[in-house]
Amino acid sequence: MSERRDNIWLAGHYILTMVTSLIALKFNIMNFGSDIFGVWVLLSSIWGLSNVLDLGFGLALIRAVSKNKSEETSLKQVASTGLAFFLLFGLVILVAGLLVGNYYYVGDSSLVGKELYTSAFTANILLGVFFYLNYISTFFRSVYEGLGLFVFYSKIAIIYSVLTLSAAVVSWIFHFDIQGLALLMVIAALLQLILLVTVGFVAKKLPALSPSGFKTSVFKELFAFSISVQGATVIGTAIDPVVKYLIGSGLSVAYVGYYDIAKRFAQASSGLFFAAFRTIYPKASRIVPGEEKAFLISECLPLSRKGILTGGLFFMGASPVFAVIFIFFYDSPLSFNIFLLLAMVESVNLFGYSYYSMLMGIGKANFLALMQLINLTGVSFFLWLGIKLTGSYAGIGGYALTVVIANILILLYTRKLTAASGIAFFKAAGGLRLVLQFFAISTAFLVLQSTGVEPLFIGGGLFGAWLLIYGTEIRSYSGIVANLIKRGG
Repeated sequence: MSERRDNIWLAGHYILTMVTSLIALKFNIMNFGSDIFGVWVLLSSIWGLSNVLDLGFGLALIRAVSKNKSEETSLKQVASTGLAFFLLFGLVILVAGLLVGNYYYVGDSSLVGKELYTSAFTANILLGVFFYLNYISTFFRSVYEGLGLFVFYSKIAIIYSVLTLSAAVVSWIFHFDIQGLALLMVIAALLQLILLVTVGFVAKKLPALSPSGFKTSVFKELFAFSISVQGATVIGTAIDPVVKYLIGSGLSVAYVGYYDIAKRFAQASSGLFFAAFRTIYPKASRIVPGEEKAFLISECLPLSRKGILTGGLFFMGASPVFAVIFIFFYDSPLSFNIFLLLAMVESVNLFGYSYYSMLMGIGKANFLALMQLINLTGVSFFLWLGIKLTGSYAGIGGYALTVVIANILILLYTRKLTAASGIAFFKAAGGLRLVLQFFAISTAFLVLQSTGVEPLFIGGGLFGAWLLIYGTEIRSYSGIVANLIKRGG
């Protein structure tokens, strides 16, 4: 099965997931209102963080399965050991998440009012069950991806996306509260897990799984790689719940909803790119020492250039469309302001994705964990300071600054590792356009905040700037699409 076919299925799966998620978001807002929806977002963010607390076993499992897929005995040991870990460690996270959620979120009267306490308490428990079912599903997804079965997994994941949208629609039709929606989400997660298991075994896609396949030596090998990966993963994912907590406690719960709408669109735009080209990680995991520079030139540089073009298209070219959606569909013009701040962050992340994946693949996760710590510290400080000094969310802009610093450090580290020219590489990857894009978006935000110009006019200005900066690259955009949909190779 070709890599291009994998790319298009991964992209298609992500697009459908993104669309269903955003439609579900609208139904949830209509059903709950801004305050109750803010509580739902806060509770969901707890379990979103918990879902990555696998000590890096997901990535480690993909790597190990990929290396052992031709050896039946070794593959059985790797898969059985991984399943045992996910089953047991998932229970530990479940208990911890329930305690943290009930004490710091549900039990905080400034976040959850007394009239919502019972509903929020029950919803948190149900969301814990939802997390655990999805956590076990992560094991099967990792095995399928390690075996290169991206298309097979994507088909089941698409069904799951439709189920989660159905949960939001049914909840809206029957006016369920947040605990009713949480129950429907549990049912969707259970059906996904059943499909992953039964279809996988019936179609003979899964390796044999049994308690006897558990091997301590395999566990130690997986753990040795995964523990360093987890630091980067957990710290990076912790940014979202920390930001939501600071906004909810420092401003109001309603602002959490505005932020979540903006974040979904900003991260969905970049996430489509990450999903479509996630095949770079298994390839980076197989790099032979001494071939890092060749991989950097042949794989990372072209992907980095595509990332910059993608950022320009979504965060500048499509900005009028986003402005219309925020204003007329979600009735949340404020979300466009926050979207511009997050667009600066994601623009830089799109540029650095290939280098991050490469360093993760060759086991440099400790360094990446340090970069994520810089991001977490920076955004927390600037957001807290902005709320204290101005009573505003504008401190999120500090996140963009810390991401820039972290990516510069990643480039310098990569240059040291590969002996490549950092400045020349930055120019070859289209770095000048990234600088111009960052300046255009930051200027648009400042104008929007200080003058009160309508978001639609700001979006139009960004579209014009996109034509000036990227007008000569229209063919490159068609090339990216053609590379995804072209069969063969």
